[in-house]
Amino acid sequence: MTEIEINFEEAPEPTHESPEDGDRTRGWQWLPGVVAGVTLVFAGMLMTFVSAIMDAHSVFDKPWNTAFILFEVPDSLPPVDSRPVWARRVSRTGPLKEDAALKLLEVIVNWERFEQPVRLSEPELLIGLDLPESEQSKLLASGRLPTPGASEVLAGSLAREESFGVDGIQFSVVGRLHDTVSGFLFAYMLPHASDFKGLFAADANAVQGLLVINGGVLLDAGLLPEKIRRPGSSENIVVVDDVASLPAASGVAAGEPEEGEPKEAPLTLPAYTGGLLVTHPGVAVTAIMGLMIAALGGAIAHYYLFRLLLARRYRPLYAILSEINKRSGLFICLHIVMYSVFFYSMYAAIRNPLITYRITQYIEAVFSHGGLGYIGEAYASGDVVRAAWMTFYNNYIEQTLGLTFLISLFPVPFGFIKNLLSFALVGGALAPLWVGASQAYVLHVITMVLELQSYIIACFAIIAWPLHLFQGIRLGRGFASVKSGLLMLFSAAILTGAMLGVAAFYEAFTLIHLMTP
Repeated sequence: MTEIEINFEEAPEPTHESPEDGDRTRGWQWLPGVVAGVTLVFAGMLMTFVSAIMDAHSVFDKPWNTAFILFEVPDSLPPVDSRPVWARRVSRTGPLKEDAALKLLEVIVNWERFEQPVRLSEPELLIGLDLPESEQSKLLASGRLPTPGASEVLAGSLAREESFGVDGIQFSVVGRLHDTVSGFLFAYMLPHASDFKGLFAADANAVQGLLVINGGVLLDAGLLPEKIRRPGSSENIVVVDDVASLPAASGVAAGEPEEGEPKEAPLTLPAYTGGLLVTHPGVAVTAIMGLMIAALGGAIAHYYLFRLLLARRYRPLYAILSEINKRSGLFICLHIVMYSVFFYSMYAAIRNPLITYRITQYIEAVFSHGGLGYIGEAYASGDVVRAAWMTFYNNYIEQTLGLTFLISLFPVPFGFIKNLLSFALVGGALAPLWVGASQAYVLHVITMVLELQSYIIACFAIIAWPLHLFQGIRLGRGFASVKSGLLMLFSAAILTGAMLGVAAFYEAFTLIHLMTP
């Protein structure tokens, strides 16, 4: 009887090398998927546009919705409806429930590139002014008005309900201001300040400011000072952001104590407060739904676009595209994991507005005098090319090449952990919690889709790299797998660079020419 020998050989390991020829008319069957994904992106943009309309309507014509409290008054300030105010930092004997999270956040961000420590756990401000009851009643959202002469206050949107002390006087919260009252977001209003003159004396570590009711005048005239000031930027006053513990000049906000008396750190404040309002919950939910639809559309559009380019043998990207096709399950799972982290962080930010506020302050400080100050300066210059290059330099050269690809060559995908943390931080920071955020997302959706997709592709490449390498070693093709794996990483670097380059230019152009008042 004749013996029949059957050999079961394992499939050869892909080399990621593009064929020299092929039917380049193939691939168009994936075009409907691309169109469907792009359609979802625009549907998400439309939903954010709807949320922007809802957002604008929620604050339209509300009392004090454009108010600013200036702690640095411009010399050329025109006649405006204004009132003098005084500010003190409050104190409490015990920690509140949010304090532990704020302390932890403070420790984490101190690892960042700051010249000075960051203080995110500072308590609220007590802002005193004299305001008639008729004006107070317009601003009251719940509770009652403070009794004249009593140590009672109204709380801003994010100010806590618990009582507090200032110079031994205990204050209690008896009412809350509307979310549309600008300038008192994380502060208490004491509307009978003349009954507590001793708290706001020059030697009581108080800072005097000016409340401008119609802040639109300041915006139209470009009179708002730079919010975060560098130390020594003024001869007579040092005003810095309350999230940055920058050195203050002597006698700025408090009289010099006599020798032997305990020294109290001068109160440091931003140049102004105001312009940041908590939006209506319905607006935030609508905006998040729009962002989720856009993210889903972006993932679908890119997936089918990559299938189309792979079928057409697009040589510069063939290595990474073939790996995505080979490990499509991993590619899809990464989208699920990373977008889940991103949107859960956004949801958590909506549920914890105080922490979100502090993260917003932190990011503002980073882009003004922190490690990313060069990006803020580029956008402030109005030069689109410079702003695009600085954005691209940070997003691609530093964050993608350096902190994703390079640190994962070992091959351990450390860059994946870094990007997960970045998705969590950025998701919280981009939460549409504030009035005006939805309007920004109408155009920013495309930037978000391109950038997040780029980081997901980079994470896919650095995770696929050790899998590809170990598979090649197991099959006895170690050297070939190193070569093809590095080619795959190089191809992924080209793809993410192209996507982040487009995103950087689009972001710079829209922010400077379409979104800057």
